[in-house]
Amino acid sequence: MRDARGNPVSTQSGAALAAAEHALWRMMSFCGTPLDDLAAARAEDPQWLPPPLMPPAAKPSPAARACLAKPDTPLTEHWAARFAAAAHPST
Repeated sequence: MRDARGNPVSTQSGAALAAAEHALWRMMSFCGTPLDDLAAARAEDPQWLPPPLMPPAAKPSPAARACLAKPDTPLTEHWAARFAAAAHPST
């Protein structure tokens, strides 16, 4: 079996693969929590190794947490302000 990008995977469960792919999408897009998707993948194929290893990667980075803490600030404005602050640190 192969994933959507053509890479071989070590599960024969299409449902487990679909759930893991959805979890990966959630991790990369910061759209919801991937933990339920990973639990579904693990339930579909308990012997498949990636789903139990992925939850630590689901934690947002400090930069992502900063973005999530200000949901009303557009991402570009947020990063522009951070770069400006880094370029001109106050002493």
